[in-house]
Amino acid sequence: MRSLTLRSGLALAVIAALVPIAALSIMQAQAVLDYNRQLIGTRLIISALAMAGRERTPLIIAKRVVTTFSHNDDVRFATSRCRAGMQAGMVDNPALSNLVRVDAQGRVLCSVLPSPPTMSFGDRQWWPRGRAAHAFTLGTPEICPISGQPVIFGMQPIYGPTGEFEGAVLAAIRLVWLKELLDQEKLSNHAVVAVVTTAGDVLMTTGHGRLPRIDLAQATNSVVEAKTSGGQQWMYAAATLYEGELYLVYAEPRKVLMATALEQVRFSLILPVVTILLTLIGIIVSANRLVVRWLARLSTMAGQFSQGNYRNDLGEFASAPREIQRLSADMHAMAEAIATRDQHLRDALDAKTALTSEVHHRVKNNLQIVSSLLTLQAGRVADPIVREVLNQTRARIGALTQIHHLLHEDAFGSDSIDASHLMTDLCAQLRSLHAHQENVELLCQTASCVMPVSNAVPLSLFAVEAVTNSFRHAFPDNRRGLVTVALNCCGTEGMLSISDNGVGLNGKTECRAVGTLLMAGFVQQLNGTYKVERARTGGTQVMLRFPLNGQAATRHSMPRTPGDVRGNSEGETLAAADAITID
Repeated sequence: MRSLTLRSGLALAVIAALVPIAALSIMQAQAVLDYNRQLIGTRLIISALAMAGRERTPLIIAKRVVTTFSHNDDVRFATSRCRAGMQAGMVDNPALSNLVRVDAQGRVLCSVLPSPPTMSFGDRQWWPRGRAAHAFTLGTPEICPISGQPVIFGMQPIYGPTGEFEGAVLAAIRLVWLKELLDQEKLSNHAVVAVVTTAGDVLMTTGHGRLPRIDLAQATNSVVEAKTSGGQQWMYAAATLYEGELYLVYAEPRKVLMATALEQVRFSLILPVVTILLTLIGIIVSANRLVVRWLARLSTMAGQFSQGNYRNDLGEFASAPREIQRLSADMHAMAEAIATRDQHLRDALDAKTALTSEVHHRVKNNLQIVSSLLTLQAGRVADPIVREVLNQTRARIGALTQIHHLLHEDAFGSDSIDASHLMTDLCAQLRSLHAHQENVELLCQTASCVMPVSNAVPLSLFAVEAVTNSFRHAFPDNRRGLVTVALNCCGTEGMLSISDNGVGLNGKTECRAVGTLLMAGFVQQLNGTYKVERARTGGTQVMLRFPLNGQAATRHSMPRTPGDVRGNSEGETLAAADAITID
């Protein structure tokens, strides 16, 4: 999982802190929207009721006029004074265009305006409904056949003493007058007022805009939202204009009504978003200026310190925040302490290296002195056997000198060494030690083989003993020959082969020689195994196998051969190994 950066962590913290505020803002915006919708609905209903109350006046007047004349005997019985009486009722009443007395079949008996004698209203759709109503009713809009004006008839039925229907008094209410009343209303620029019938048919309208289909069942004294076929959404309310027969509808576009409320909602929603964005920008800028860029410089400085470059200008952090300045000062103090400690360590290492080099130099000189003393002593000894022993010892010490040179000068400070390099230099040393035997050639064949330094000394001394044996015993009487030293590595095992083409094994006189005992001791120190056998060339071959990882090898006995030099007792071999253990 990837860790957060300082800026992203602070940003997430701020977002987590402001999300509840944003949620509250959204809830508040929704509450404001609902409240404004409720206020708008109340205003629409009040406007519809107020306009309906004003528009209802002509209808009330018409009802009173026809109700009054329905009880007037001249009108009731259609006397000669019927027309004059009704004409007086129309004075100062511009809403009415005519008053008519009809009989039970709807035929005109008396009319303020002249009418044809055969005219009848019995065929109107509204006639049966008005006849059965026993009260004032309104018809449907039509063109008056007498005045030729668009009107809506108000009908007051007349019943006899026994309850039989005797006809009705009709009042022709001018629709133009209703339209003029609507036009006098002070409406907003986008409002529309309409007078509709119970079936939802629009009688008249004022204002601009096409209304949707009116649902009076839901809109009466409540607010309805609906869309027109063109997709414009309206909010409207309806009020009864006359006793469930005519209704007044007041409507306004929803977009106009809700504009202010929606603006408040948008502001309530945008405000927390803008607040979060501004806060995030402030945090990013502040974090970058106050922390991040200084942390980057501290990181660069730490990288320089890790590379040993402790020179850094402390004044670079002079304008940084106080905490960063303190951290920079602490890092500089730590760098100075590390630099001082490193200097002390380097001085101690230099002193130790110089002391070690001096010790190695003195050891090498001492080995050379011992070798020189043996050379001088061998030159003064008359007995050839003693002289041979001293020369053999001098060869071994020379080999130690060469090994010391390789290990403590060429491979100083390393825990491993290239055995091929070691064998090559050792063969050159052995060739030099046996320079007087020009009849014998020494061939070194080594492969690249890395082994622990702890194995180098016993391996080299083993090779010295084996090669020296070949030079001493394999070529008597200046016989010409070849000694081959071969080193190979296979996985975790190394194999050293030293062979010659001399006279071969010559019995047990060599088996108890000091060199053979030393070889057995070196093999044990290598945790390896070896055997001596007749070579294919007719001479002698010494085979040594040992582990390259420095761990103990599984001890097993090699098959004995006729010339096996491991005829010594186990006690002699172990004693020899203990006597020459070299670490």
